[in-house]
Amino acid sequence: MRGVAYSIRERELLMRMHEKGKSLSALSRETGIARSLLSRWWRRYQQEGRAGLQPRSRRPERSPNRLPASIQEQILHLRGHGWGPARIATMLHIGHSSVHRVLSILGRNRLRLPPPPRVAQRYEKKPSR
Repeated sequence: MRGVAYSIRERELLMRMHEKGKSLSALSRETGIARSLLSRWWRRYQQEGRAGLQPRSRRPERSPNRLPASIQEQILHLRGHGWGPARIATMLHIGHSSVHRVLSILGRNRLRLPPPPRVAQRYEKKPSR
């Protein structure tokens, strides 16, 4: 996990202290919070008020390089037949690392096939006379 989660109350208290005249550098030294982070909070606080101090998600809004859902479905279908990433990649004309990434994300990167049954070889010796 990156950083420390500060409550909105703590963030708001720091912004009010800055409004009263305390510099962001001084607040940074006292609290151990990076000045760049305090500046970001201050800018959001000025633009949006208390709502601007809400924690924001780091998740990207879109992933332009993600494989289409139709190809992911084909990967899963071929995986159901016991195919490995290299074989699937050759069939679909994509990289094997892309296939492995999709399988890992979907939790299908390990084949869970039952082991083949062991065949016992029997040997009988003819009785000697």
